[in-house]
Amino acid sequence: MQIDVDIAVDRKSNEPLYKQIKRGIIERIKCGKWSPHDQLPNYKKISEDVGVSMITVKQSVGALVSEGLLYRKR
Repeated sequence: MQIDVDIAVDRKSNEPLYKQIKRGIIERIKCGKWSPHDQLPNYKKISEDVGVSMITVKQSVGALVSEGLLYRKR
């Protein structure tokens, strides 16, 4: 199943990009666009769709994992 990323970032904002992506992920989960326990798109897909580096996406997801809002599966 392909999940649409549809996260916008504002490069003129003082808010760091990783926090904007983090907020976008949380919003998509809360509004039901992304369901709990669904696999999120990979870092490359998110980075290409949003227009940021994979490191920025990894930082966003890592913060959500640290906060207990997402989990990783191998």
